Amino acid sequence: MTIFIKILLVSLLPSLAIAKEIKTTKAIIPIHSQKVSIQLPSTWKAAFQQKQKDSYLIEFIPKNESIKNWNNIVSIQGFRGLSFLYSAEQFLNKIAARFETVCGENTIYNKLGTANIDGYSTYNAILGCSKAPKPHATGINKNQSEIGYYYSIQGENDIYLIHKSIRGNSFNLDDSPLKKENIKEFLKIITPIELCKNEGSPTVCVK
Repeated sequence: MTIFIKILLVSLLPSLAIAKEIKTTKAIIPIHSQKVSIQLPSTWKAAFQQKQKDSYLIEFIPKNESIKNWNNIVSIQGFRGLSFLYSAEQFLNKIAARFETVCGENTIYNKLGTANIDGYSTYNAILGCSKAPKPHATGINKNQSEIGYYYSIQGENDIYLIHKSIRGNSFNLDDSPLKKENIKEFLKIITPIELCKNEGSPTVCVK
């Protein structure tokens, strides 16, 4: 089924060496009161979108994977009005608690602390499941793992949740494939992430 997605993918200038090397495109996505700007591999596709009154979700995966059986994903969500109710850390704690209801004692939640994106407070963590105890509606299979790097961003009015995750074979809790030491390389294809005003040209990130 074809999903029509109202976003604009703007290719980086081909004359830039870094653009040729990394082969990324920039996605500028209006979500509630602001826009999220993120880099994406040019070999990925927008695979799923869900827009409701107070929440928004869009997911990107490699073109050779399916949304029901992916190994790599970038997910962007927006939650209207929640920046007045939760800090970025409090919101990420709630997400981690949901993981724990599914994954139990195999849950990984390594808090990495606060950061800043365009003046907005964020909280960052490695979050996942080293071994799923049973299949889940999200598509993860029994004994499969899921691990990702999460940004919780407290915007002007809304909270944004961005994560890049991978699925694969199970692993020991003390031997995660994603560690603080390799985060920079793991995130290279999606950074920088920007939070912009929801105004002006759809191709421009106005701050």
